[in-house]
Amino acid sequence: MMAMVCEMPRKSIFKTPMTNAERQLRHRSKIRKLTYKSVKEHEGWKEATIAWAVCASIHREYAKGKDPFFTTRQKDFTRHENDAREKFLALVKGEVES
Repeated sequence: MMAMVCEMPRKSIFKTPMTNAERQLRHRSKIRKLTYKSVKEHEGWKEATIAWAVCASIHREYAKGKDPFFTTRQKDFTRHENDAREKFLALVKGEVES
């Protein structure tokens, strides 16, 4: 008796085949999770772009002539803003193409 159990394929003992409805349900839930994650990520990069632009604007208005590293900081702010914008646009473009 024990020998027969060991000879049976493992798949048939532990797994039952999925129906089409179960496959579709699993696929839909995966898509929902990916879509939600990508929307959150889009919003994050969009918010980062705006935040860096605001930082640069405030710094430009209040620190000009007072900050010895004004140009360096302005370059950093604009560089970070541009990087965040590129990542945001790449995500949007990738989603549109898909």
